[in-house]
Amino acid sequence: MTTTFTRWLFAIIVFIITVLFAYFSYEKQEEFADIGTLLILGFTLVALIFYAFSTYEIAEVDKKTYEESHLPVISLGISPRPKVKAKYDTRVIMTNLSSYNLQAFVKLNLKVNGKQIEYGGAYSGEETWFLTARQQINGHFYIVDVLKKAGTDVAKMKREFSPENVRKQLSMAIDVYYRGATKEYYSSETWPHKSENPKYKESYTLWLGNPTQKWYFDFSRNVWVYDL
Repeated sequence: MTTTFTRWLFAIIVFIITVLFAYFSYEKQEEFADIGTLLILGFTLVALIFYAFSTYEIAEVDKKTYEESHLPVISLGISPRPKVKAKYDTRVIMTNLSSYNLQAFVKLNLKVNGKQIEYGGAYSGEETWFLTARQQINGHFYIVDVLKKAGTDVAKMKREFSPENVRKQLSMAIDVYYRGATKEYYSSETWPHKSENPKYKESYTLWLGNPTQKWYFDFSRNVWVYDL
């Protein structure tokens, strides 16, 4: 039952009760002044019901607007690093779209030929990224280093490339979790341990996470491709 329907239902019930009292008072030859007073009180009560419901709806809208404006929001994307001579250098761009400080954890979930590769550090959920309000920060990682951890190299990946295995040669599924951060959370003792999933850790604010971004690297064109 919607709020509008409930409001009208109460108003109609009050109005009907008021009319019935006025009618029976008229049948009993009550004073017209008393009947008029009763009608005025009835209409006043109806107006108060509408006012109460309207005030409640306004308060709910204000509450929702406040909550939405205070939800942490992070945007994360990747691109080739500009003006860098090193080949296969990928830039990670994280932007805090919120009006207050955030701490975040990023995990690339890299795979080479279907095998999980841990890049380590800030890209394996082991280190905290701190972002001040509206701040954009850049990181980067080398594809060559990822392949080295898997016991292969770019030349071999190019030789083995085919349209059938393009999504499997080098892929990643980026997860990012974040929450609001205050000074008391800057101490390393309060950071989630790397063995914990920040998404499920209780804290002074709720951990939020973006939908997983899936990418694969096309070695025939040397570009990252978003995997729909």
